[in-house]
Amino acid sequence: MSDSAPNYLPMRWREWLVGCAGIWLMLSPKVLDFATVRYAAANAYAVGAVLIGFCLMTAWRLVDRGEDIGNIVIGLWLAVCAYPLGFTHLHLVFASTTLTGVAVIVLAVWQMAAKRG
Repeated sequence: MSDSAPNYLPMRWREWLVGCAGIWLMLSPKVLDFATVRYAAANAYAVGAVLIGFCLMTAWRLVDRGEDIGNIVIGLWLAVCAYPLGFTHLHLVFASTTLTGVAVIVLAVWQMAAKRG
């Protein structure tokens, strides 16, 4: 292993958690029974796929710059998307999506701080 491996591997757990958030988003329409709510489900599938993609790209070291900013933008979208997509009345879906977004933001900021420090 190279000298940078010990510093590289421990911080990747946050990125794997972001990947898990993506998996949750992809499963949530079925688990929370909103697969028939077109915009909310499509949003969950699409954003979940992007988060999983970012996770895999960073795990394979295809991208090592900018993914945290991308995750922050995605997290911000998740935190507010219920309003423009019109599913605030689905309280459990609204809470799940918003909390997932906040978690992605926190993990991305934490990851950025770990890389710098």
